[in-house]
Amino acid sequence: MNPDDKQLKFVLGSSCPIEVLCSWKRDIEDLDLNEPDAACLVTSNIKPSGRMVLIKDIQKEGLVFFTNYNSKKAQDIAQNPNVALLFYFDALQRQVRVEGICEKTSSVLSDAYFNSRPYESQISALASIQSSVLNNRQELEDTMDSLRLKYPKSPPRPHDWGGFIIKPEYFEFWLRGNNRTHNRVCFKKNDSGWEKFLLQP
Repeated sequence: MNPDDKQLKFVLGSSCPIEVLCSWKRDIEDLDLNEPDAACLVTSNIKPSGRMVLIKDIQKEGLVFFTNYNSKKAQDIAQNPNVALLFYFDALQRQVRVEGICEKTSSVLSDAYFNSRPYESQISALASIQSSVLNNRQELEDTMDSLRLKYPKSPPRPHDWGGFIIKPEYFEFWLRGNNRTHNRVCFKKNDSGWEKFLLQP
């Protein structure tokens, strides 16, 4: 059995899409590539908007990322919590589509992650008013310098910075097939759990 057939059998045999996603994430992490946590997050507030984010935790309840709560994506989510997420694992010829409802995580989780970040990343989170207009780069550098003086160690988490969790309602696992006969295995959440079905390539 070739690796693709083995993976297809694994996905078809699973009743838990989170379990499949975690397994595929481990596969890409084992290749030691840059940013294995990267995924494209799509929000929509009248017009759709996409950007790359880092998924820092995958829980039973959903997928977690962190950002400034005043950012464009956070403002979109406040207006419309329905989001889409796309992982593209090119080296493995796989991709994962996720759709779900996004909401803020607890402050406890946000504090724990912020405190685990490198010092300079903490300072940049404090300094940046994300998605607002920046007059020039020096303005940001000066703000960061003043914050380093104010907080030589252990800066506090900004009140407008923290986590979001995407609570999934739909997964599509895509595996490349020969001659465009790709495999698409979908999981859709319903009252009794996850309904699984295939889509035409």
